[in-house]
Amino acid sequence: MIFKKKIITPDKIDWYQEPQQLVLQDARQLPLDNNYQPRHTLVVFIGGAMDDVYGPVLQGVFIPYRLRNAQQQDIAYATHGSVRAIVELVGRWHKAGKKIVLVGHSWGANSAMRVARNLETTCQIELLVTLDAVSRRLPGKQIHKPGTVKQWLNIYIDYRKASMEYSNTVARLGGYWGYCRHADENIRLSRDGAEEVTHAQAARMFREVADRVQVV
Repeated sequence: MIFKKKIITPDKIDWYQEPQQLVLQDARQLPLDNNYQPRHTLVVFIGGAMDDVYGPVLQGVFIPYRLRNAQQQDIAYATHGSVRAIVELVGRWHKAGKKIVLVGHSWGANSAMRVARNLETTCQIELLVTLDAVSRRLPGKQIHKPGTVKQWLNIYIDYRKASMEYSNTVARLGGYWGYCRHADENIRLSRDGAEEVTHAQAARMFREVADRVQVV
């Protein structure tokens, strides 16, 4: 899969301008509207490295999901370096008695796990979804499910069979988790018909669990 570099900034994307939009971006974090009141289950999509440039989660998952489900869920997007801001956001929805769903891809999946661990003594995460998670700290089989997480779904690429396609190589170098023994469910992907499923295809991975996110 070949990416065309496209810088995504608030002035170039009109949905960033919506007063009730929830978007968190690393040090360039956009201010949240404190008047925005939690109404529904909060679903936070967390992109991996360079996701705000290439958009596997931002454009491929978050935008289409939000267009379909904004009336029944509160839906946010964050880049993987926004852990502290996500923790604060989740805390607001928890205090309002709303359920929480975290969906992370690549490094963003590791960030989702970090958020869950930060909240381990304060609130419950109804659903944690990791899409081909990457980090350098521990292999997937050693990663424990945080006590605050009610259900953890792990979708992963089988890199024993995957090609040396560019994004797959990035995942290999980054430290892919693969199968996670402590997840409630592991879903292994390798092909979609005749087409190989690669690390960059966050939207294809999310299709495996989208219906379960929608019903929380």
